[in-house]
Amino acid sequence: MFAILKEKAFFKVFIFLIVFVISYFFFFSQTKFFTIPRLKFADLFSVLSYRTQPLPLNLDKIKVIIVDDASYRVLKKSWPWPRTKFATLLDKLRAHPPKVIFMDFVFVGESIVPEYDTIFAEAIAKSGNVILASFLDPRGRYTLPFDLLTKKALAYGLVNKPRNPDLSVRSSRLFIVPYWDTKPFDYSSEIKLFCKYLGASLKDISYDGRHVVIKSGNTIKALIPVEKNGTIPMHFRIKLNDLDPVPFWKVYNGEVPPETFKDKIVLVGATAEIFHDVYHSPIGLMPGVAIQTNAILMLLNSDFINYIPKSAELFLLLGLGLATFFFVYFFPPSFALLFSFIETVAVLGIGFAMFLRNIRFDYFSAVFVIVVTYLGISIYKYLSLWIENLNLRTLAITDGLTGLYIHRYFILRMQNEFERAARYNLYFSFVIMDIDHFKNVNDTYGHQQGNVVLKHMSQILQAQSRKTDFVARYGGEEFCAILTHTNLQGAVNYAERVRRAVEAYEFPYKPGKPLKLTVSSGVVSYPQYKTEKMEGLIEAADKVLYEAKHGGRNRVCAAGVSQGPNAEDSQK
Repeated sequence: MFAILKEKAFFKVFIFLIVFVISYFFFFSQTKFFTIPRLKFADLFSVLSYRTQPLPLNLDKIKVIIVDDASYRVLKKSWPWPRTKFATLLDKLRAHPPKVIFMDFVFVGESIVPEYDTIFAEAIAKSGNVILASFLDPRGRYTLPFDLLTKKALAYGLVNKPRNPDLSVRSSRLFIVPYWDTKPFDYSSEIKLFCKYLGASLKDISYDGRHVVIKSGNTIKALIPVEKNGTIPMHFRIKLNDLDPVPFWKVYNGEVPPETFKDKIVLVGATAEIFHDVYHSPIGLMPGVAIQTNAILMLLNSDFINYIPKSAELFLLLGLGLATFFFVYFFPPSFALLFSFIETVAVLGIGFAMFLRNIRFDYFSAVFVIVVTYLGISIYKYLSLWIENLNLRTLAITDGLTGLYIHRYFILRMQNEFERAARYNLYFSFVIMDIDHFKNVNDTYGHQQGNVVLKHMSQILQAQSRKTDFVARYGGEEFCAILTHTNLQGAVNYAERVRRAVEAYEFPYKPGKPLKLTVSSGVVSYPQYKTEKMEGLIEAADKVLYEAKHGGRNRVCAAGVSQGPNAEDSQK
């Protein structure tokens, strides 16, 4: 292991992993491509928590009245309803008054029948505990209820929630901050509802830069952590059915005992399909009034979400990545896979346990780093092994001095080419070349200079050969080439090009004193030269090389058809 730690490749991969994790943490994880998976991954814990945990405390302190499809049918009025119907609802509730009532409807503008607004405003005034809804429109304009109603209401408060890139609601906006200021312009409906429930004055709501503070005199009633932009991450612990909602029509017709709502926080909202007031949440589709209820329950139970510091999250990702890296790098694949699986399960298990205690971190990124590190290092090891085997194979079949193929591998290729040409009646040629008077080079200038000549000779051959040609060191100062799809004349032309290139080449020796050498070649081509065995071609090439040597050197000799063992048959 310590030997591996000293390897440059190890440190390169090690540094690359650290750079990858840091780059992902600060840049890539913030892009939309990763933001949505991160959010959806956390939603899985929300769903699991909802299905396994008991209903939250203080649920009995809230009652929800819904304008559902049944109410729409029973009351037989097209929307918008006359505001007198809401006045009647408030009159029914006043017999056993709730602590506070929130109307999750935006009563914008004057009614067609102005008297209806007057009746509704009087009912609001008599109740004395009604908070109306205000909202931010798509252009960022703050829209308030009709002025007459606003004056009679206890307050109005922001109702719409910010949405994430996937259009789901996961946070609440507790106050509005105008772009020209850092102080809240107005507070949300749930803050005002909570304040009223605590028995504090709405004037005692303030913001200290980190918390929304609710006081009663000098006593702090509530300290609510909030981001500088006024948002707070929400818990979603209930769905609408968990609230045992009361249909509007039943209250309107007096079919629900008034004491049902006494001293409760009452929310009135729409769930009928005609309103389309339904939003995606971490635990599924949810009407606006149910989202509002989750926000209020979070305040009642001080059920606030805490995220681990960014620095701790970065160190967590680095630790997971490095642990995975070491195990995958140093241990067998099966053990590395087992460790990575256990590591992932442990992260998810610990993450869910922390989730239940309102401590959260980026679960997706933790698993993502483990999986990507495992796959990346595994692929790296596989490719490294493949490249290493390829290099070993190359070393096994190439000459260390010249970089050309060795004699043993040449014989295999020669046999394959011969059999292929014989089977499919194809042309191919074989050229064997020998450096003239090479022994004199070694004897006069030394074997080191001889090696230099051999290296440069291999470079000349490679420069004159096609990619499909097979060039090898035959032995000593002899070289050979297999020329596929090449007849005798083409092979002679090739050998002649090599001869002229060698003759013109200045082999390095001393500055200003290059060596001049020549080469002789023997050429044979199949099927012009008929033979039953591959060895016959080699023998024929050797024979004509011998003729070139004894014919004066620095020349090319070719084996004709008449020189083959089956010459008489081939000429018939």
